[in-house]
Amino acid sequence: MHVLLVMANGAIGKGRLPLSGFVRETIPADIATNIVEFTLKTESEVRIVVEIDGFDFGCNIQDTPEKLWELNSATPDMVMSVSAAIAKIPTKITVNGFGRNLSAVVNKLSENFGSVISLFPSDNGTFLNIVNNRTSKPAALRKLLSSQVIPLDNVIAFGDDLPDREMLQVCGIPVAMANAFPEIKAVCAYETASNDEDGVAVVLEKMLEAIG
Repeated sequence: MHVLLVMANGAIGKGRLPLSGFVRETIPADIATNIVEFTLKTESEVRIVVEIDGFDFGCNIQDTPEKLWELNSATPDMVMSVSAAIAKIPTKITVNGFGRNLSAVVNKLSENFGSVISLFPSDNGTFLNIVNNRTSKPAALRKLLSSQVIPLDNVIAFGDDLPDREMLQVCGIPVAMANAFPEIKAVCAYETASNDEDGVAVVLEKMLEAIG
C-alpha cells in the first residue's frame, strides 16, 4: 500500500516510500500580516491560527495547555505568537468564529486578496481555511504520486467537510465519513463510520484483510 501525507488543504505534502516528493505552498509574510489585520478589523472575537508546517503554529488567543491540547492536540512549546509564526512564512491560516458566521470576513478577504489566496469555509461558514491560491489537495496528490506514475483513479480518499470535496471528486475511490456534510456524501461512492468511530481505520483494515 502506497501512503502519503497531505495537510493544510494541500499546502503541505510528503511522500512516504516508495513514493517521494515534497510540497510546501506558502503565504508571503506581508500578505499573511494583512490577512490577520483585515480579519480582526472585520470580526474581532475570532481565534486565528497561523500554521507553519502542520505541527508548530501561532495563535492570537493564548489558551491554557489543557485547552490547547483539546483544540489542537498541541503542547505549549508548539505554540508561538502570530507575528512569530508569520515570520516563519506560514502555509495556512485558519479563522474560528466560535459559531458565528464568517461571511463578512470571507467577502472582505476575497475583495482584497482574492488574486493570491484561496478561501475554504467549513462548519456551516463558522470556520475558514486560507491558503495560497496555488494550493489544492488534488494538486498535491498529483505531484506526490507522479514519482510512481499512479493516477488519481487509483486513489482512495476520505472526507467529511467542504474543503475535501474537490479531492473526493477527482479520486477514484471517494469515501465519506458518517459525520460528513450532505454535499460530501453526494460526491462519494462509499460511506464509512464517523471520525469518532475510526472510520478510516475500518476501511483500511478491511482492505488489508482482503489483500491477505
